[in-house]
Parts: sequence; structure tokens; C-alpha cells
Amino acid sequence: MTFSPLRFRADINGLRALAVALVLLFHFEVPGFSGGFCGVDVFFVLSGYLMTGILLGRVAYGHATVWDFYLDRTRRILPALAVLCITLLVLGWFFLGPMDYARLGEEVAAAITFVSNILFKGQEGYFDLPSKDKWLLHTWSLAVEWQFYLIYPLVLPWVLRRFGRARLVPVMTGVAAVSFLMAVLTPAQSMFAFYLLPARAWEMLAGGLVFVLAGHLRPSRAPALVLEMLGLAAILASAFLFSGDTPWPSFYAGLPVLGTVLVLLAFRQESVWTGNAVAQALGRWSYSIYLWHWPVVVALGFVWPRLPAASVAFGLGLSLALGFASYALVEQPARKGLGRLTVRRGLSLAVPFMAALALLGMGLVRSGGIPARVSEVVRRLDVASLRVPEEPEGEVCGYSRKTGALVPCRIPGGENRVVVWGDSHAGRLYNAVREATGATVLGYSRSCATLLDTEMRARQSDRACTDYNAKVLAQVDALPPEVPVLIANRFSFYVAGPNEGMNSHQWGVIYPEDPSAPQDSMGRFAHALEKTLCRISENRPVHVLRPIPEMGVYVPQTMLRQAMFGLGVRDVSLPMETYRARHAFVLGALEKAAQACPNVTLLDPVPYLCDGPSCAGSVDGEPLYYDDDHLNITGARRLVPLLRQGLFL
Repeated sequence: MTFSPLRFRADINGLRALAVALVLLFHFEVPGFSGGFCGVDVFFVLSGYLMTGILLGRVAYGHATVWDFYLDRTRRILPALAVLCITLLVLGWFFLGPMDYARLGEEVAAAITFVSNILFKGQEGYFDLPSKDKWLLHTWSLAVEWQFYLIYPLVLPWVLRRFGRARLVPVMTGVAAVSFLMAVLTPAQSMFAFYLLPARAWEMLAGGLVFVLAGHLRPSRAPALVLEMLGLAAILASAFLFSGDTPWPSFYAGLPVLGTVLVLLAFRQESVWTGNAVAQALGRWSYSIYLWHWPVVVALGFVWPRLPAASVAFGLGLSLALGFASYALVEQPARKGLGRLTVRRGLSLAVPFMAALALLGMGLVRSGGIPARVSEVVRRLDVASLRVPEEPEGEVCGYSRKTGALVPCRIPGGENRVVVWGDSHAGRLYNAVREATGATVLGYSRSCATLLDTEMRARQSDRACTDYNAKVLAQVDALPPEVPVLIANRFSFYVAGPNEGMNSHQWGVIYPEDPSAPQDSMGRFAHALEKTLCRISENRPVHVLRPIPEMGVYVPQTMLRQAMFGLGVRDVSLPMETYRARHAFVLGALEKAAQACPNVTLLDPVPYLCDGPSCAGSVDGEPLYYDDDHLNITGARRLVPLLRQGLFL
């Protein structure tokens, strides 16, 4: 088995163009491209093919070291990334609040040292709303590739020396198979497979195997055309068929990976699809386009939480323009300039520069985003998102899935007791209930719908919600019948999903098989709600809070950004008709359940949070929410009169 030097391939450039186009269309939420994130998987396969070709070509000719390879990758990746990071830090000084600026500093430190995938793995999911506040979220894929670049040039020559060329394919295939199993067997709700190299390496090794097995062999014209068409169809089908609800990568990523492999095997260098002038230009600019497009998405989200069509068109155009500018003014000059340096000189400049930029980013974290550079109003709004009702100090409470232990959060008060049961909306009311009643509060709050014998789709693998609700019910049943229960849930989320512009990710409810229940999802929700409330209220009073208004935008952040952009502090509100439309079904289901269950009463928060035509997200510059749908301390206190009247003990 001999290896030829790697040569330019127009089809690879065209595949780069397709990959970056799909990612842009997905991130700008263009309808029909719900799976456009598969473009990253295409990039991974191409990287594996190119890296294997470069390394095996150099091994065959024996004229380069691993340090040459590292310097090549540094010249290719670092300059444009560094310019992006520095630009964001400069603009952030003027337009970001302290916490946002500190988070940007942390992201810069992680991105420039190529560990951002590890940083983001421990945070919210890639498809969740908070991801749209992360300026450098997209650099996770660069980190995965860089980590592959660090390991691969050390391991591949060793495999050749240890096992010989004849066994290279079995070894690569075996490692790829193990990596693929990691991607498939990792639980769907885990971010391990999505962000980390062990479950992504198989995609790059798939590209490497194409080079080893096929090299520069050209199939005859007819089979090549068929391979290319099948490959492009597989990639496009992935973009059209998959979505943020699809566990990824899992085995689903095999479709775009297979598609990329087929196009590489086709080796069609004059294809109308990948070889045309537009595809070639976008392919050349693809790295810089990829770098700049996501910050454009985040910046537009500051102005339009839900991107209108005009802003999408503007964002796409701006991403292409910035990508071209970065390619022409940064990538190309840097390659030429750094290409004249020796390996030692190049790396001796790159490593200290990376370290300095990382230290600058961490300095912003330690300083809290330099609060002194912004006004007092902005500082007040900046901390408003942290004003969550206090949990009991020195007391461990909650539910342990591993041990099955359930300890209610106890808010000390008088001799009387009251139970607060629900999801995170209930957790925000503990102190307000104590203030309203003077009673000791027993709080049960978890990311589960208060619907007995049901499971959240994201937790179905471990029955976390079914078991949790059963244990809460057992503890509530053991209390004296005069102890009332207050139930608060974000019920409309379980019926219709999120409304804050996020890509939903397995938010639905799984119901038990019940021939007597309606078969449509809304009917099953109403049926489960009625059964649950009637069961809990068999021997005690149960009070259910009607839905809290959901603002659809993060209230403190929206107000802060308006202030930072010089627009003044504007109150956030929600039209009453929007509230009614969002919660119409749930309000009707609650009314029906209250009529069917004699001990159930409904408490209406609207008179306390809404005034006439709108519901307030903030009043006179004071936020009532710490995000888009959770009340902060100020907002929860507005419900004290309602709770005092409804829970009179």
C-alpha cells in the first residue's frame, strides 16, 4: 500500500461550501433546514480525509516532522480565530453588561486554547435558548478538530511503525467502531457525545479511511455520478429530516457522514454541483464564514429575539461579507507571512500569543466583566437575573435519582404547614407562600410536570419523573388532611412546547397506556391533569395556580441591552391577547378539572401581574422575572395577596 501526495480537490471545496451553507441556514432558522447542523459532520469527515492525506504523504516522503504539521494547522486556524476573539472583546467593552462580558472572556479563553467543547459540554444543550447568548459557541467544533489534530499525527505514524501498512485499515476501523458505539450508546440527554472527541472521532476517521482505501483512484464516469448524487442526497436529506429533537450524533449522524464519504469516493472534479464558481468561492471562504456567522446570529438576537425575514437576509449577507473580508485580509496574509517562518519561530510566537489572549479572557472572568465601565442602572439590571428566591440555608433538599431519596425543601415558619408542588415555577414561590401564610413551607420542585404516572420525554430512560411524583404523593398522603397543597407548573410548555424562540429538545410528555383516555396529545394532557388533581385532592384542599405570563424574552437581559445600546431602560410587557392565546387550552383544562374535583380551587395570577391590555415583565425599570418565564423575588412578592387569600390557614 503506497500513498500519493495530497492534491487539491474541487469536490472537497464544494463540500465545504455545502456544509457551511447548511449550518448558516440552520442557525438563521430558515424554514426547511432544521437539520442543517449536520454541516459540521460534513466538515469533520473532510478534516479526517485531509489530515490523513497530509500525514501519510509526509510519512511516505519523510521530509516533515509533527511540529511542521502543528505549525500548518496553527497558520490555518489561529489568525482568523484570534481576530474574531479580539474584535468581540473590543465591541463587548461598549455593548455588553458585566456578566455577559465576563462570560465572553471565559469563552475567548476556551476558544483560543481549543477547549471550548469541554466548556460548553458542562452548560446548556447546543439547541437550548441560552446557546443564543454564547458568542463563541460554534468554536466547539474547532476544539474537537484541534484535539484530533494534536493526537492523530502522533498515533498514525506509530500505528504504521507498530503494525505496518497492511494493518492500518483494521486498526483505524476498530477505533472508529469504538467511537461510533460511544456516540450511539450515550444517553440522548447527555452532551458527552455531542461535544467531546471520543464520540466524534469516528466521523474524522471515516474520512481518513476513504483516503487510505481509495486514495486518488477515480471510478468510471457513470458510477461516479451515481455515487455523487447519492452522497449529496444523503447530506441534504439530513438537513431536511433531522432537527434539534433528534439525538445527535448517535447513529443518525451516519447519514451525512455516509453522504460525504460517497461524494469523496466519486472524485468528480468538474461536477456542476461542487465545482461551479459559486461553490468554489464559498468553499475557499468557508472557514471564515463559519467563524463570523454565529456572532452575527447572536448580535441580531440582541435586537430581534425572533428573527424576522429581513433580518435573516441581512444576517446571511453580513456573514458572507465578513467571511470574505476575513479570508482576504486575515487568512491569506497570515498564511503567507507565517509560512516564511521556521517551525521554532512560528510556534514560539503562536503559543505565547494564545496564552496572553487566554489570560486576558480569564482576567475578565475574575473581574466580573469590569462593572465599573457601565452605569449604575446597567449594573442593577445585570444582577437582576440572579435574584432567585432563597433556598433554605444549610439544608440539603430535593430528589436523588441514584438513591431514590426525597427530602422536601423546608422553609421554616409557624406551626401550620403548606405543600408547594410543581416544576421550577413552584420553586420560585416558596418564600412568597411563607410570607403570605406564615406557615412552614414543604417544597417539592423538579423539572417534571405534576401529572401522575407520566414521564418527560427527556427523562424517559430513567423514569425520573414517574418515580419522583409517586414519592411526592406518598409523602403528601402521609400529612394531616388539613395541610393544603399549592400546585404550580409551566403547564403550557408541556402541551405546546417552549415559546421563547429556542429549538425545542424533547420537551413532550409520555403518557401511560389508557384505553379510556383520548388519543390526541392535548386530550391526554387534560385527562391526566384531571386524574392527578382529583387524586391529590381526595382528602385535602388543593390550590392550582393558573399559568404565569411567559414574556418570550429574557426580561433583565433585554432591558440591559436596550440600555447598553443607548435606547434607555424600557419596560418589557406581553399583550393580554398573546397570554390568552398561549394558555387557552390549559386554562380550559384547569377549569374542567376544578369542576370535576370538589377540593380543587384555581388561583389566578393575572390581576396581580397584568393591567388591562398587557402583562408586565417589569415595572418602572424593575424586572419581575429573572429570565423569560420565572418570577424573581419582586415578581413573586406581587402574588403574596393572592396566596394569602387563597391559602388562608
